[in-house]
Amino acid sequence: MGKRERPIENKEEDEDEDIDDEEDDDEMEGSPNGLEEVGAFDEEEDDDFVIRMPDRPTSYGEMTSIRWFHEPDNVATHNAHWENFLANALNGNSQETRHICPMFNQSKAPLKWLFINEGAFWVSKVEDFPEVVHPVELLRAGGYYEHDIAVRLYLRANGEEKIVEASINWPDLVRDSKVVHKTLFSSWKNRFNRNDTFLFDLEEFTLAKKYLNTPVCNLIKVGHYFELQLEESPIHVVYAKVIKNYDGWMLVEFGKNFRWVHMFNPHCHALGWQGKQAKNEQILDSPLKYITKEGALERYVERPVTPFVFRNNGFEPHGFELDTTNVLVVYLDIEQRNFYLAHVIKSRQLSKHFFHLAIGDYVLQYNPQTPMFFHINHERIFGYETVKQLGVKIHLPPSIVLKKDQTEDSAYIMKFLSKTVDVRDRFIGVERSHMGHLSQLTKDEIYKKMDSLKFVEIFRMSNIGVHTLTAAEVVRQTKSILVLKVDGEDEGEVYAHMNDPHVFPVGSGVNMKLAVEFWSTRAETFPNHEE
Repeated sequence: MGKRERPIENKEEDEDEDIDDEEDDDEMEGSPNGLEEVGAFDEEEDDDFVIRMPDRPTSYGEMTSIRWFHEPDNVATHNAHWENFLANALNGNSQETRHICPMFNQSKAPLKWLFINEGAFWVSKVEDFPEVVHPVELLRAGGYYEHDIAVRLYLRANGEEKIVEASINWPDLVRDSKVVHKTLFSSWKNRFNRNDTFLFDLEEFTLAKKYLNTPVCNLIKVGHYFELQLEESPIHVVYAKVIKNYDGWMLVEFGKNFRWVHMFNPHCHALGWQGKQAKNEQILDSPLKYITKEGALERYVERPVTPFVFRNNGFEPHGFELDTTNVLVVYLDIEQRNFYLAHVIKSRQLSKHFFHLAIGDYVLQYNPQTPMFFHINHERIFGYETVKQLGVKIHLPPSIVLKKDQTEDSAYIMKFLSKTVDVRDRFIGVERSHMGHLSQLTKDEIYKKMDSLKFVEIFRMSNIGVHTLTAAEVVRQTKSILVLKVDGEDEGEVYAHMNDPHVFPVGSGVNMKLAVEFWSTRAETFPNHEE
């Protein structure tokens, strides 16, 4: 079965009655272009070693008529074949899906759960001590799976302090600013003060009160604007207009360009975010540049995406000491079919939060002038042991020939790295936050049921840049990685971390009213499930 061609529908531009999108005619000054495919090494050395780079149009102008997704006239009819197949294949059995794509569930959860920040301090009523309130440090919020909030309680009894871990409910959190300030800064002034405590932003909470029980994805309105850092060049920021909203998966437009992005993608920010960077160097450590013309913010400020949607978005500092240490990781290529040993390279821009990757002597790049940017939570960066447990080949540069009993990492280190080496395992990529919102009891329960996951839906990008939600079978899985057979792709297995934001539970396309591509017969597509 050959690889199919996916159709593209060229649709007329949406008209905006209130705002004239002058930026459509703006020059995208300073923006990266020429994002062509780049080969890693001379293929004659090793025909098996070819690094697949992002297939992007060679200029932004080529994306003018591409909506980056296929939208049939009748989505329900289109998805009926996939739904019927699932009904027969699963035969009434449910699938365990709590360990995949938390974004899908988070986006439909009430806004109030975005205010539960790990490490933040609130005050709370406690069942055993209902007459007083106590400072609580937020440890974990179940939110969309569990109804409890795990906290560390700071209690005082008979003049002694006691610290215990407990669970509380949302109504127990006290949101009255006077009570919070009195409890933290008066009764507990020796332990908590404004300088060393990450205190919950009460002013922001007050502004958000009327939205607290609204699903977060419903706060995004078509035609509204937000700020978007470009993944290929995060030093650039554009004003993005929401064209479509599928439960938080947004099709956005900036200038004459279109792309998919999830509202919880760390590149998404509220209007005005970039202007604050100069005042807070801890967020990003070099100035960002707007691609659109000066004064554009004033044109869109009356139609912003509700800023609370993006309140938890942003990038963590990677924490690598790259001047003295080499960091070794495993990189999964853009097609998600091959793993490569790679090491971290310091970026000259935004170096506290972003970095580049090199495979041997080759720096991964969009083109010779544009290296690829990565961050600590990137979905295609893995720890070495995590991939080794999967039992698949980890590719090495062709200049390395493994000796008897030599491991890939030791051979790579000996050939390319001279400094102290940090071989990353769990604390890299989306593995860092995988199931972190769940209690250990819930995790153990999920692990027992993981094998019931047989099918998923995954966003895949075609060779012309069109993203499509596609049916896939779970061939096997570890506690971190899914091995998939994707419908219509004959090139081999596809790998994805369970926390990859592009992987969805089955039924997601139907719920989002988004087409799921499932073009093949049952026997051709998923031979393990023939009738």
